[in-house]
Amino acid sequence: MSTENQIDKIVIETKAGILESKILDNGMIAVDMGKPVFEWQNIPLSESQNTRALDVTFGELSSPAAINIGNPHCVFFAENLKIMEDAVTEGVQVQVESFYIDSHSIPEEDLYVFAYRIRLKNLSQRTVQLLRRHWIITDSNGDINEVRGDGVVGDQPVLVPDEEYEYTSGSQLKSPVGTMQGTYQMTTTDGEEFDVAIPCFTLAVPGMIN
Repeated sequence: MSTENQIDKIVIETKAGILESKILDNGMIAVDMGKPVFEWQNIPLSESQNTRALDVTFGELSSPAAINIGNPHCVFFAENLKIMEDAVTEGVQVQVESFYIDSHSIPEEDLYVFAYRIRLKNLSQRTVQLLRRHWIITDSNGDINEVRGDGVVGDQPVLVPDEEYEYTSGSQLKSPVGTMQGTYQMTTTDGEEFDVAIPCFTLAVPGMIN
């Protein structure tokens, strides 16, 4: 419907059919995509499959649902989506991902246990060594805990150019959500010391953050 000076609806013609859209008062446009299609031949798939759980994997994700809402989609369902944080300082890359350890946690006693996996890679042309670590751990109550120590998991790894080092450690919180960040103190073979940033990452019980 339209008036001489104002348009409140737009009709869009696509290969999948006619779509009607409405211009909202805030200037946004709402589009009715029509009814979703779940039949394999209408999505379309090349052969008959269970569209509720396709034989498809993507990294750690698997068995997506197939649907067509104007064009084909694969929808993965993840109970605990792990996001890897990434930072590079002075040619040293730090990647982090975290995990909730349900089997070691006791929520009724405000004990939440998390693990985190860290991967370091030397992208520079210098040989470097990790000497010390400094962590800043914050829970959702606002409590801050700082941890300093030599090396990581009892090691002070030396990385030549393009070499990687990976380790897993853990942390406890008194709340179901928190963050960790910090620095590694590194040195070169020439004795030059420098700090490498550990990107801030979230520790969260699955379902606590949408």
